[in-house]
Amino acid sequence: MPAPAMSGKAPERAAHRKCARGLFSNADNCRMLNPREIAGEKKQMKTGITCAIVGAVALMAHFALAQQPPERVLGLMKSVVVPASDVVFAVGKGAPKKESDWAAVENGASRLIDAGKTLATEGPATGGADWIRLANSMSQAAVVAGSAAKNRNVDAVLDAGDVLYTTCEDCHRQYMKK
Repeated sequence: MPAPAMSGKAPERAAHRKCARGLFSNADNCRMLNPREIAGEKKQMKTGITCAIVGAVALMAHFALAQQPPERVLGLMKSVVVPASDVVFAVGKGAPKKESDWAAVENGASRLIDAGKTLATEGPATGGADWIRLANSMSQAAVVAGSAAKNRNVDAVLDAGDVLYTTCEDCHRQYMKK
């Protein structure tokens, strides 16, 4: 049998004419003979590519957001951690003289303990182990500061304040946006 004429789309059509005539052994599997099947495959491919792109964008957004502390962490820092730590750090400027001053240091330490526990549960999606370690370190330093304030021990409050300051700096270096 002579080969069909080759023109324009001739090579493709020629092969599929042969499929249509049953000249190839796999003619039953020729997809070009069924335009609906081709359209369905194209739609599936477009859907798959779209899903892959959406998934990639969502994954990138997740990692970008995971590096930033949530708003409630920033709120806790501004409303609790900074004011409470300022009271503990103020002992470095001058020893508390009145009972109310010592009570304020104890209260500040207590608030830092609670804030550390809360922060440990608010960690980012990535680097969470360091976040938890630093939050727990803050709480432990605050426990020491509170105990020292209760015993009216200025040097122990200062030592605990140094640990607290170092912990805060380590956390900020790792997790704060620059």
